[in-house]
Amino acid sequence: MKDELKKIFEAGGFKGMVKFDEPMSAHTSLRIGGAAEVLAFPENILSLKNLLIAAKAQKLPVFILGAGTNLLVRDGGIEGIAVSMEAFKRIEVIQDEGGEAMFFVEAGVSLPALINFTGKKGYSGLEALAGIPGSVGGAVYMNAGSFGAEIKDVIEAEYP
Repeated sequence: MKDELKKIFEAGGFKGMVKFDEPMSAHTSLRIGGAAEVLAFPENILSLKNLLIAAKAQKLPVFILGAGTNLLVRDGGIEGIAVSMEAFKRIEVIQDEGGEAMFFVEAGVSLPALINFTGKKGYSGLEALAGIPGSVGGAVYMNAGSFGAEIKDVIEAEYP
């Protein structure tokens, strides 16, 4: 399988770092876990898209990695491609009308960073999620919540 994996990155269309047989213990908060066959760090959305298309065409398993909190990787590691979302950290206010705002937030933004950003801008609504570690992408995937609130309560739309 390693040859198929290498072909994906040699074919072009991918910008970013690629590590083979990367110990996942270096990428999880609990510092445990075996190696990922490949750990890819796409630099931009086009590289991410090209990687996912190539992996699907080659029928290779893909695991999307958030911040690595609440993640236990088995000793046998991750087969196929693990994809880090750490480069995707953009937050934008895209609408602000009548006391309500809408944001564009990429998956790699840490949840604490989003809460700090909204608080500094004077927006409220995410306070109950304070103290939850991890990325926005991971929080959405697992519907993170605390104090009776869940991230689904503040999501208007998801963009693939």
